[in-house]
Amino acid sequence: MPAFGKRKAFRRSLDHAALVGYVRAQLEATFPDRTPVDAEDAVGAAAERVRHCFSALRHPAFGDGDSVVFDHLHGDQYTMFLYYASNSAYLAGDLTLAKKLFLLNKALNGFFCMYDTLLPPVMFLNHALGTVIGRGTYGNFLLVTQNVTFGIDGDAVPVVGEGVIVYGGALIAGATTIGDRTVIAANASIRNAVVPAESVVAGSSPDLVIRPRKRHLSEAFFDFS
Repeated sequence: MPAFGKRKAFRRSLDHAALVGYVRAQLEATFPDRTPVDAEDAVGAAAERVRHCFSALRHPAFGDGDSVVFDHLHGDQYTMFLYYASNSAYLAGDLTLAKKLFLLNKALNGFFCMYDTLLPPVMFLNHALGTVIGRGTYGNFLLVTQNVTFGIDGDAVPVVGEGVIVYGGALIAGATTIGDRTVIAANASIRNAVVPAESVVAGSSPDLVIRPRKRHLSEAFFDFS
C-alpha cells in the first residue's frame, strides 16, 4: 500500500476489543445458527485497511491533516469497514465468516459486493445504498455513489482505472474499460465500451456522449500526495 506522508493518529469510536464485540454481537443476532464467531483477526485487518483508506479521503467526517477518524455509527464508514472485513476473512480462508460479514453489510447498508471481489485500498463509498459491485478490476481512488451497478456480461467483466467517479444510477457492464480519472454521469449505461481517460461520459451504449473532462473532480475527494 502507498504511504500518504506521515502516519496520522487513528481516532476511533470503539477500540479493538469493543469493535470485535460489537461485530460479534451483530453477527450472532443476525445469524443465530450457534456457530462460534471469531472475528478478531478480520476486524483487526479491516481496521488497518480503513485507517489506510480514510487517510487519503478529503472529507471532514473521515479526519483531517493530523488524524484519521473511524466512527462505527457513520453509515458510509461502516459500509466500507464491513466490506474490508468480509474480504479480509475471505483472504484468510474463513469462508463462513466472509459470507456472514458480506450478508451483514447487505442487510444493514444495502451494499452488495461479494467477499471475493477485490476493491481498491483507497475508495469512497459515498451513500452507496443499493449499489452492486460485481467481479471486475477496480483501480485505486474509486468513488461510487448510490444505485450504481458494475456487472458481468457472459464472462466479460469491467476494468476501471484510477481516480474514477461514478454517480448515481450508473451501469457499467461487460467488456468495458474506463480510463483513469473519468467521471461517469448519473444514470449512464455503459456496456462493452472503451471510455478514454480524463473523460466525462453520459448516455447509454452504443450512443454514449463522451467529452474531455474540464475539472479534476477526483482531487476534491482524494489526497493523491
